[in-house]
Amino acid sequence: MVEAAEWDEGIRKAYEHKRFPEAPPRYRGLAYPWRERVEVDSEHAWRNSVYYFWWEYMRRNERYRLIHDVMNSAWDSELRKEHSDSITAQEIELYGLFGNVFDPDFHAWWRTHYQLFSDEVSAFVKVIEGRAADGKELCSFPFADVHKLTIADVVRKAQGYFGDQNCVVVEHRRSRAKFRTVQRYVLPNLKTYLDVWDLRKSEPEMEDHEIADALKLSVNETVDGETAEELRKMDLPHADIAKAVRRRKRLVVQRNLRIAQQYIDNVMLGQFPWRTKR
Repeated sequence: MVEAAEWDEGIRKAYEHKRFPEAPPRYRGLAYPWRERVEVDSEHAWRNSVYYFWWEYMRRNERYRLIHDVMNSAWDSELRKEHSDSITAQEIELYGLFGNVFDPDFHAWWRTHYQLFSDEVSAFVKVIEGRAADGKELCSFPFADVHKLTIADVVRKAQGYFGDQNCVVVEHRRSRAKFRTVQRYVLPNLKTYLDVWDLRKSEPEMEDHEIADALKLSVNETVDGETAEELRKMDLPHADIAKAVRRRKRLVVQRNLRIAQQYIDNVMLGQFPWRTKR
């Protein structure tokens, strides 16, 4: 876990000034002016964020894994020789932005990549001749690291260069985050899709209805007003109801897998969460 002292000024300001369009991972020592969402993990508050799941879904993308392996292989390796020509410029750019998501330390990754998801605020400074600010413009320049200085500091620095007899005008400019969520989402659902995906991958022999049972997926087990359990207790035939419920569980698992597949595929396009069908 990252200690409070390890957060730099940039990320502190991003949290304090609410520069993330969606609620970011919650950490001790960082301001949190966001409305609470439905929790998916009560013990680890940092997991209750769409940005955490963005990272998790990217970790499941086999294409991104291949790019990571190629980019980190020796120049003369067989892996690089075989795949380097097939990797696109867009994929290289995406890897350059997100980097190694396969190290299990999410905290370290977030500390160095949070800016992918934060709106950046910069200052544009104009120096105008004369105190009344009605003279000619002497110069103008951007000041990207505005979070490190106060406006008064910026003004003093500009006056130090151009003289305090001139007017200094500071305009704040906000740029949109490189990556924003593209569809509405429910955090517990993002977790469920991923849980189903992971269990299917780790236990390929499991039946779909067994996955539903193992993960306690919500499935209506009432058929024509009766449940298999009720009929079983009365020693009545219940095979048809049990079969219908298994089918419902199978459909639920398959739908979760389809959605997870779309999210995993589309995260390589820089879009999350994004799907076109159920």
